Amino acid sequence: MNNAKDLFNKLKEIWKNKRYHALIILLIYFIFFTVVLTSIRPNSNNNTNILKTNLEKYEIMDKYKYEVNITVDNDNYYMIGYKDKLENKISIDDDIYDIKDNLYYDDSNNVFDFKSTYNINITDFEPDKIIKYINAGNLDSETNYKSGILKKSYLIKTMDFLSIYDSNIEEINPIDGDIIIETYEEDYINKVVIDLSSYMKIKNINKYVLEINYNFSEWE
Repeated sequence: MNNAKDLFNKLKEIWKNKRYHALIILLIYFIFFTVVLTSIRPNSNNNTNILKTNLEKYEIMDKYKYEVNITVDNDNYYMIGYKDKLENKISIDDDIYDIKDNLYYDDSNNVFDFKSTYNINITDFEPDKIIKYINAGNLDSETNYKSGILKKSYLIKTMDFLSIYDSNIEEINPIDGDIIIETYEEDYINKVVIDLSSYMKIKNINKYVLEINYNFSEWE
């Protein structure tokens, strides 16, 4: 009890000293503002998320469900896929295929030749690869819709696209024209439309458009 009283008396003496009084006031202000700044400073992880662009978020997507619409001249094809770190599967005409090493296995472990049927491999149009195509081109236009959707249109020279897409580009004669990639985004990219018509003309196809819609629900 005496110790507490002695301490209290010492504090009273220090408080009466103008020099120490001012230092104590400064210390109190310092502690106050430190607490305030610490409480309002955003979490560093949140800062990272805020700074990521939609393209950056799209590139690292590793779990999503997607719907694919392919238009080849006057024909249309529809399929649904699901991809995460462990699974990569696609459903075509009620048949489900597991995708492993760019091969498409049915329930009997038979391989379905996707590329011969649709002229592309869907694995060549996963988010990280689409970003590579976009980075090889230039942003051509942006359109803001009243719904809040932002559409961005990118032009990629066909030969620049093929240098990434096809390792056998040296065997292909130069092709004019552009590949057109459109992204539709709000908080993230939820749709991509890729016009491959300029490339597909070498296969006697006049129109080839790949549309991919994304959502983040589980495979059903």
